Amino acid sequence: MKFKKIMLITFLLLAIFTIGAVSAAEDAGALAVDDTGEEQVAETLVDDVELIGSDENNEVLQDPAADDFNVVIKSEANIKSKEAVVSFVLPNYVKEKDSSIYPDFYNDHVEVKVDGGSSFRFYKTGDETSISLTIDDLYIFWGDDYNITVYYNSHDSNIENLKIASGTLKVTESTELTADNFIEAYDDWEVESDDDYLCTVFDTQTESGLNGQVSISANGSQIYSKTFTGSGTPSIAIYGSDLTGNLNGDYNVKITYKRTADGKEYSKNQVVTFKNIGAGDTTPIATAISVSAMTVSYGDNKYLEATLKDSNGKVISGVDVRISVMGIEYPVKTDKYGKVKQSLSALPPGAQKITFAFDGNANYVKSSKTVTVTVKKATPKLTAAAKTFKRTDKTKKYSVTLKTNKNAAMSGVKVTIKVNKVTYSAKTNAKGVATFKLTKLTKTGKYAATVKSAATSYYAAKSVGTKITVK
Repeated sequence: MKFKKIMLITFLLLAIFTIGAVSAAEDAGALAVDDTGEEQVAETLVDDVELIGSDENNEVLQDPAADDFNVVIKSEANIKSKEAVVSFVLPNYVKEKDSSIYPDFYNDHVEVKVDGGSSFRFYKTGDETSISLTIDDLYIFWGDDYNITVYYNSHDSNIENLKIASGTLKVTESTELTADNFIEAYDDWEVESDDDYLCTVFDTQTESGLNGQVSISANGSQIYSKTFTGSGTPSIAIYGSDLTGNLNGDYNVKITYKRTADGKEYSKNQVVTFKNIGAGDTTPIATAISVSAMTVSYGDNKYLEATLKDSNGKVISGVDVRISVMGIEYPVKTDKYGKVKQSLSALPPGAQKITFAFDGNANYVKSSKTVTVTVKKATPKLTAAAKTFKRTDKTKKYSVTLKTNKNAAMSGVKVTIKVNKVTYSAKTNAKGVATFKLTKLTKTGKYAATVKSAATSYYAAKSVGTKITVK
């Protein structure tokens, strides 16, 4: 059915293009100017019109459809269930442009929105990826109906908030709650620095959020205790810096949440490895971020690298550095060399400011650094081969090909050719091919010709020479 619809639209568009082409041909040919300043008429016809969109590999693109994502929104769910209440698959055309933990903000993505403010983005991380969300993931509460909408956004195709699914989830009160409903652990139960997560305690069972006492013990000694009064906070993340006492080695840790709502305690027990947590009060050490300005061309597969060190020259690993670029900010942890990096391949031409910021902690003073990355327009590839015509050829067609620096076809770009003092113009089709009719070449001879593509927002103008022979 989808194929028939595409064919019908294609035939209609071809009919419209044909009528427009005939009308334009009746009016006049394109004006050209020779070296004497006199105007000459040169026909400009674009052949081989392509109406099917193609990506940079000249593969036909698939129109997004709800069925492609296999979205499932359960109509009713029990709050104790850890099964998915919303699930979907990311199709292959949800492209990945950055394989880091925090995907590049230019990526195609799927967004799940829940009435009340919850919103989640998902990006492709390799082959087709299945996404499953529970009620706890969505931060919704029992005993109410929730409208859920799933959108698709594409930077490349200029698709914004294309609705691919929507539904209503009716959440009912649980008859049995376990510790899994309230406590979740991170980092494989290893806490190596003050900035590492130990766990998250959350309560999505009531609209008031966390309401009760959260306590943590290590080998029987209390290392954390805090009471929440249901102010609407749905969760609290607990870090190494939140713990009291000096912790180094393996401990039997018990995390407990005593809820006010039902008076019950919900606990998790696990062996946790701590490494030099709370080693004593120290004066925070000054820090500095080193990063240098760069100049690149649009689409270059290059990275801007920043290094975080303390005032003693020691690199600081395993802490978050916030990267801010073009109004988008996200954290990246420093590697063992104290480094973080930002991909530059998707930055548009111009002077782009990128900021790296470390917020500091109990051991280190905060610092930040902003640099300018100058992005130049990329240089395209223009191919114009020598060509020989017979003088008696009634129509002398000459074609050139325009591609990006990564060999992707460039469509809709104006290209000109100047030969025997006459300039002809045409636009490239979906395959990057521009075709000219050289109507003024009526005499035998060898002619030097210059082919030039116009500049675009992302690509510079390109000029090449070639030879045209008429026998």
